[in-house]
Amino acid sequence: MQYRTVQSQKFADEYPVDINTLGSFYTKEKTLFRVYSPMAKSMLLRLGMNSYEMKRLPEGVFETVVAGDHERSEYCYINDSGISFSDPFSYCDSYDRKRSFVLDVNKLKKEKIKPKSISYLETVVYETSVRDFSSDPNLPCQHPRKFLALIEEGLVLNGEKVGFDHLLELGITHLQLMPVFDFDLDRTEYNWGYNPLSYNSLYQGYCVANDPYEIISELRTVADHLHKKDLRLVLDVVFNHVFDIRKTALGKSLPGYCVRYTSKGEMANGTYCGNEIRSEASFIRDYLKLMVKRYIEIYDIDGLRFDLMGILDIDTVNCLAKTVKELKQDFLLLGEAWNMGDVLRFEERACMENHEKMPSFHFFNNRFRDSVKRFCADRNEDRSFIGNVLTAISSNLPINQTVNYVECHDNATYNDYLLMNCPNDSYETIRAKAKLALGMTILSRGIPFIHSGQEFGRTKKMIDNTYNCGDEINMLDWSLVSRNHDVFEYAKKLLQIRRHYPCFRDEKAKVSFENYYEVLVYHLDELTILINPCIFDHVYHANKSFRKIFGDNGFSDEITDTVEVKAHSLVILDNHTI
Repeated sequence: MQYRTVQSQKFADEYPVDINTLGSFYTKEKTLFRVYSPMAKSMLLRLGMNSYEMKRLPEGVFETVVAGDHERSEYCYINDSGISFSDPFSYCDSYDRKRSFVLDVNKLKKEKIKPKSISYLETVVYETSVRDFSSDPNLPCQHPRKFLALIEEGLVLNGEKVGFDHLLELGITHLQLMPVFDFDLDRTEYNWGYNPLSYNSLYQGYCVANDPYEIISELRTVADHLHKKDLRLVLDVVFNHVFDIRKTALGKSLPGYCVRYTSKGEMANGTYCGNEIRSEASFIRDYLKLMVKRYIEIYDIDGLRFDLMGILDIDTVNCLAKTVKELKQDFLLLGEAWNMGDVLRFEERACMENHEKMPSFHFFNNRFRDSVKRFCADRNEDRSFIGNVLTAISSNLPINQTVNYVECHDNATYNDYLLMNCPNDSYETIRAKAKLALGMTILSRGIPFIHSGQEFGRTKKMIDNTYNCGDEINMLDWSLVSRNHDVFEYAKKLLQIRRHYPCFRDEKAKVSFENYYEVLVYHLDELTILINPCIFDHVYHANKSFRKIFGDNGFSDEITDTVEVKAHSLVILDNHTI
């Protein structure tokens, strides 16, 4: 089998390559083209309407130089089997993905705008899809479903700020975009983007422009605008698999090399998406390193979220971490690090269970998610899992490595989860439980993660997995901001409290818990947070006076030793009376 040959150490030793020498290298007088494909016997460059024979070098690289000014010209490679493919090292491919553009890399370099520095414990991540953010037909934006809609200012609906201004008012620090590099729609008109076709070229369905320089510039414009407002940009990358390895430029140039195989000779499928990227291979590791370096240098991004990171190997993700930290010391690295697959040995997997081997990463905490979701939804029949809740709030991971959330793009929204699991609850109770879970997310130790629309009661009509369900289900319904204004104000004010009190950012903050009937009493340095998940109101009697700073009706400034904690709500007390 071919993969046994190309994945052998003998192959690696025989065909070493400097990955930085690959791609197209433009000058006004000539362009140099280099592609790595050791399995091919010959290679043609098709540049515009002309074809050029490429010279094979001993290390398995094919190269040719074409005289003349070929800026913006389209090109592809054709191997001796007649297989045509775009350049896996290009900066932008054609809309049909069959060719790449020759670009002057010097024109991609721009002066960078640096946002105000913050620590990782000041971070608040807000996840959205480029398309979902602006597909609401009632949103008065100029570029619906496009990158540029993310940064349109001055949008108002029903008297409320919406779109970009809404994000500013909410108080997030990082905007995380679901996949933006080229992906397959999988025979539909809508897809989240977790069907990657390339890691080097943007998905042009999100772009207004057709010119390759302008396509690249649109995402960079988003980053620049965020930075001007002291916000940061995180990209969700799917380095764990591709939609179909046979359709990708890497797969065509390096058949049998890029994905893992089982001992039975079958393509490994720990991702449940058809394949696993062979991240431990030296060429793949170097390729991913080059890609993330480009993302920073060209798009000026501030973070990466690694989809299904547990499929990748630890050495590779640490290599990527070293690369990005050398370019941006405060670069944010988030990992969806489930323990998946069985080709890599457990001790090599970049999964959450091996978190101590990856100190630069922050991990999506599924224990927090599951514990808090159940804690807020439960109707008091079972509190046997309360220990999990306490551990989750205080962080079962090191505080500098946990990302706390109750909902993300996966699965139903928490509102929908409650509707499905608490069918007898009133609308008011559902909303109160959802607010409480959001509040616990913001006030727990670690990085809070908010799914777009969670702060105003988003629903996906109780559909559990909406990856291809279209705009009607997935769009952000911005009218909910006015209809659920109290939920938005609740989230905004809790984020203000989080910013104000250092204890949320102090790894050495003192944490303790006590139970007061059904009320969970959460002590964090000078704060006491009373969390009531049950159906009854409670009155908390303290043995000293506190300053109540937040309750169900928002900010407060009341000195008291007796506090009412309404059903499915929380109250925050400052131990320092005035």
